[in-house]
Amino acid sequence: MKFKYLSFGLCVFSLSACSLFNKPAESLEKEEYKEEFLNHKIMEFDEDDLSSSLRISNGYSNGGMFLSTWTNDNVIFNNGFAELSLVDKNDINYGAEIRTNQGYLYGYFGTRMKTFKCDGTVQSFFTYNGGAYDHDEIDIEFLGKDTTKVQFNYYHDGVGGHEYVYDLGFDSSLDFHDYGFLWQESAIYWFVDFKCVYSCVASLDQWGFLFANVWAGNNDKTTSWLKAFNGAPTKLTTYYDYFTYKAL
Repeated sequence: MKFKYLSFGLCVFSLSACSLFNKPAESLEKEEYKEEFLNHKIMEFDEDDLSSSLRISNGYSNGGMFLSTWTNDNVIFNNGFAELSLVDKNDINYGAEIRTNQGYLYGYFGTRMKTFKCDGTVQSFFTYNGGAYDHDEIDIEFLGKDTTKVQFNYYHDGVGGHEYVYDLGFDSSLDFHDYGFLWQESAIYWFVDFKCVYSCVASLDQWGFLFANVWAGNNDKTTSWLKAFNGAPTKLTTYYDYFTYKAL
């Protein structure tokens, strides 16, 4: 794996450090900004040694709304992609999750990914600081019940409920597209193919690890949101091309 990590355990930068982010987020869809974001890839999945920079969740379940048990068997790095899969085995559903070992605060976070279709499932890219009850989190979530839409959300001090569903105008399971969010001190802007499509006022101030995961919902808790999960008919895989982070 090729990494371009900065030398800080936690990356925090002044808002004035980069003139790019002094511009309105709605203007950050120009080709020059696309190139700027892509020049700050922190992960390109083309090598095997992950231990110093990436953690793979293994051997446990989050419980609650999560049916899936995390297993490192469902994470493969192949031909420059991170492949995160959902599999049924011996009456147990297994999902996949990776996260950076480094924490981040404020900036543009992005990935290029391709999803799969399956009722009752979630495929995501998000920041999360690991707190169970008072955490901050910024989400990009694809619900397998309808891969022509994406859901944006955030949590502050453990409080969510800020979901917004955006109609992509394409099927995210058919090809790769770029998705990201710009996290500022008092606002969050979400992007699809480097075009700002949604924003909200929010003051999140806790750093977070960068995560990606795929999982099936617990039907007792998530059917109204995800539809019922009736098992994975075959191995279902989400492909991630890279992670990018451009600090403020």
